[in-house]
Amino acid sequence: MDTSQPELEEEISFSGEDRREIADFGAYFDSLVDAKPLDIPIGRFRCSNLQDVMLVTTVGRGIGICIHEPVIKAGGLGNLLLPGQLLNEFPRFTNQTNDIRNYCEQLMDSMVTTLVQLGGKRSKMKVKLFGAGELEEDSHDEGRKIYVFAKEFMIRNGLQIVSEDIGHKLGRRIQYLPVSGRGIRRLLKRQSDLDILRRDEEAYTDKFIVQDF
Repeated sequence: MDTSQPELEEEISFSGEDRREIADFGAYFDSLVDAKPLDIPIGRFRCSNLQDVMLVTTVGRGIGICIHEPVIKAGGLGNLLLPGQLLNEFPRFTNQTNDIRNYCEQLMDSMVTTLVQLGGKRSKMKVKLFGAGELEEDSHDEGRKIYVFAKEFMIRNGLQIVSEDIGHKLGRRIQYLPVSGRGIRRLLKRQSDLDILRRDEEAYTDKFIVQDF
C-alpha cells in the first residue's frame, strides 16, 4: 500500500457552525499535530470528548459525518457507505433490503446515542456532511444516493445540518478534533490515492452479504 503523503488539491478548515478561516493557524495546526490520530474505517464511527484526540477518515462516494455537541465539547466522526443491494433498490426497499437499511442507519443512530450518553442533547448537535464523490463514471449516481440517505436520517431525527461539502470527482480526507468541532477537509487528486480509495470502498461493499441479516 502507498504510505506516502496524499497529494492535496485543496484544503479547507471548518470550525463551529460554519466553515471559515481560522485566525491563529499556528496554534490550530499545533493542536492537530499534538493530537493522537484515530483512524475511522469504512462503516465505522468514533466519538470522543478527549482534548488530545483527532479523528481521521477518508471518503470517496461514501459520506463522512461529523457531529459536534458544543455544550459538552464532544463530537464524533463516521464513515458511511451503502452496499450495492441497497443502492440498487433506492429509495424503494424490499423487506430484505429494509434489514440492510436499518443496519446502515445504526452507524448514525449510534453516533447520536453515544453523544447523548456523554451528556449531550440532540437539539444542540451540529452536523457536517462530506463526500459523495464521483471517483469514476457513476451512471447510477451512487454517491448522491448515499448523501440523500444520510441527510434524510438527519432531518427525520431533528438534527441540524450546518455544512455540506458534496460531489466533485475527488476523494476527501477529514481530520477532526471532536472537542472543538474543528477540522481540516483535504481533497485528494493523485490517481494512486483515488485508486486505493476506490479499491477499499469496493472491498467493503463486496463483503456485504444479504444472507448475513
